[in-house]
Amino acid sequence: MATKLTVVAILVALATVAYAQAQLGGTDQTRVAGTSGAVIVEAVTHAISDSCVFPNDHRFLRRLAFVKTADGTWPDTYRLGFDGGIWQVSQQDFLETKTSSLVSAYWDPIYKASGINWSQVSWADLRKPLYSGIAQMLVLIKIAKNAGQLTNGGDFQRTSETQAQFYQNFMRSGMSGEAYSFLQKANNLTFACGTDRIDLAFLVDDSSSLSPDDFYRSKDFAAKIVKDSNVGPGGVRIAFVTFSTGIRTSFDFSQYTSPASAAAAIKSVDQKLGNTDTHVALGFAADTLFTAASGSRADSVKIAILLTDGVASDELLAQRNAEKLRSKGVTLFVIGLGTNLQSDQLTRWASQPSCTHVQRLDQYAELDTLQAEIRQVSCQTAVMLPSPTQGHPIHVTYACGKSNSFQISSPIETTITIRPRTGYVQVFGSYSFSKPSSAIKDFEGVASVNRPVQLYIRDTTTPLFLTIQSDPFVTGQCGSDYDLDIMFGDDFHKLSEKVCVDKGIVRQCTPLDLLRALYQVNQILPANLGFTNPCINQFGTVQSGYGYHIHPYSQYQFVYCDGRGNIFVVDCNANQYYMDSARDCVVGSPTVITPRPTQAPYTYPITQRPTQAPYTYPITQRPTQRPYTPGPTNPTVTITSGGLCSMCTTANWNLDNRFFPYAGNETLYIMCTEYAGVCKVKQCADFHKWNQRHLACVYTDIVLDYTKNIYQTSPSNLFDLCPAGRTDADILFHPHPADNSKFFHCDEFGNAFIQDCPVINGAKEVWNQVLMTCVPGQPLIG
Repeated sequence: MATKLTVVAILVALATVAYAQAQLGGTDQTRVAGTSGAVIVEAVTHAISDSCVFPNDHRFLRRLAFVKTADGTWPDTYRLGFDGGIWQVSQQDFLETKTSSLVSAYWDPIYKASGINWSQVSWADLRKPLYSGIAQMLVLIKIAKNAGQLTNGGDFQRTSETQAQFYQNFMRSGMSGEAYSFLQKANNLTFACGTDRIDLAFLVDDSSSLSPDDFYRSKDFAAKIVKDSNVGPGGVRIAFVTFSTGIRTSFDFSQYTSPASAAAAIKSVDQKLGNTDTHVALGFAADTLFTAASGSRADSVKIAILLTDGVASDELLAQRNAEKLRSKGVTLFVIGLGTNLQSDQLTRWASQPSCTHVQRLDQYAELDTLQAEIRQVSCQTAVMLPSPTQGHPIHVTYACGKSNSFQISSPIETTITIRPRTGYVQVFGSYSFSKPSSAIKDFEGVASVNRPVQLYIRDTTTPLFLTIQSDPFVTGQCGSDYDLDIMFGDDFHKLSEKVCVDKGIVRQCTPLDLLRALYQVNQILPANLGFTNPCINQFGTVQSGYGYHIHPYSQYQFVYCDGRGNIFVVDCNANQYYMDSARDCVVGSPTVITPRPTQAPYTYPITQRPTQAPYTYPITQRPTQRPYTPGPTNPTVTITSGGLCSMCTTANWNLDNRFFPYAGNETLYIMCTEYAGVCKVKQCADFHKWNQRHLACVYTDIVLDYTKNIYQTSPSNLFDLCPAGRTDADILFHPHPADNSKFFHCDEFGNAFIQDCPVINGAKEVWNQVLMTCVPGQPLIG
């Protein structure tokens, strides 16, 4: 089971995301000039840190964006004549990033990670947040190298206090008060914990190479993190294990239910001394600690923090056990302390990317500098959910009002359903970016009580990253809980917002995806069909679009054409039959029309005509302006007689009045036979209705979305938005210019239809062009 991005995937993520977004219909607002806000800045800083191109800045870049321009919301951020963007990089500093030998080593890694050729970047490009963030990192590295301000490990200063001093001395020319101003602003930068459902284990080295003071500092570091956590049965659960020669479990996840009790228990642990059996600690965590028996939860964020100062006594087994631990959905942070370290060992043990999951400190006294960073990263770590198996779905529930991240590895065929219990939640997904958001994602959706978001995934083993967020203080958004279900196979519902993924590529879902979830569907070769192929037209070519057709021999089946010439026979479920007017199987039994008796028709006596020349009747020329050629039809429904055929008289037949409407169903019409009182009931072709004036089935209605039961019959020629020949790759939806509670929908024939947004819980929704759907809001007309 894939549970993490590999190093290679991380390095190419930024390079592939722009291309992938263009192909999948996603968005990357970090590459759009003039965008701003906390979501944009978080996306930029996360992408830069995960790329591992630059030294670990310990959130310095994030703080600078807030301090300099309030994440780009400062009114003069994008002022005329200044192109420094969110990070306000001057033109002189930018030009030096393209010429300085101090940063030239980063140009090629930037290109490999992001696809950005720095030699071709202009100052004006820094109006795009990602470009401005990269430029600021290059400027910081140049300044730090000149001032000798990088740590021995090559990283930036770790605390906000030391970063404030760096800002005053080297970025603000030593101006008095700038460090204080930096801290005052940076302290207002808060982060929200995505979920409190965290299983956090400390694996602490207490071997003989540690002094009593060093071991005390390790315990104090862990205790301080625990005190600031929401420890409780439904929140954060803590486990503490020490290792030297073997391991000693101080307590597992089920023992302490408050921050104070867990912190006190950590401080009471004594040092054992001995070898550095890191492999034993990692193996114990994988096999015993992160299990239900030890209080670990299947739907929690699982984090292990390993603190060690020495070389593992069994390096090979330590690496294998670390891999086993990570494969169980545990994110492993490794903190190496002191000078007796092998950096490659730490990297092999830790989760990827190693640049954010490995910390190297010169001495134990520096541990306190990592407290805030470890707390924040722990809060923002994704929940790694296991794959479902056939007959064993996964169901979890999470509280609304947060922004939760998930990493899901799917089997061959999987359906993921997100449904809030009240209001709605926003869903963002990506295969190329580990923290999807409104700023950067491959797809998105809005899940509501009556219309969940469903993701149908086939042949995709790459992990899917999901962010589900809601704000209970925003009207209409979820204020209680939402359910997340992962089902093996196709589990689409009729009413849902659907996203389909094949081999990691997001595509538009088709009715066939829904039909396979609801019914038994069998693809049939044209040669084996047994009746006329309804998927081709009279010229023998494939009909475009989707098609639902009556099965000529069974009312409990129907035929579906996928628009590419493929034919599928669909079996209705038990106690259902196919109703063509509904384009669906419905519960009940079909109406049985008794056919006309098979006996021969009554033969009227024939009087012999006199032998004189027959009388020649005058011939009246039929008016040429009213041909009565019927439109294309499906196979005849039935032959009937009686009241339904009462208009089929000899008089009407002689007057050529042989076609009549079918009462109560505009998709049917009556065709009289040569026998008085006998007729055929016939079905118009898909998207056609009978027109008595033209005596033909004519194109009047179009099904906008079969899965949502939306139909439209009012074409508008006021706006030239929909040229003919549109495909699924084109933009088929457009905002209404005067009424945001309406939108335009294009069809493939070049027609534009005005569609109303639905009314949900008594309030009419409004069209959102970014989301390409209707969302809660206030209609504005005029």
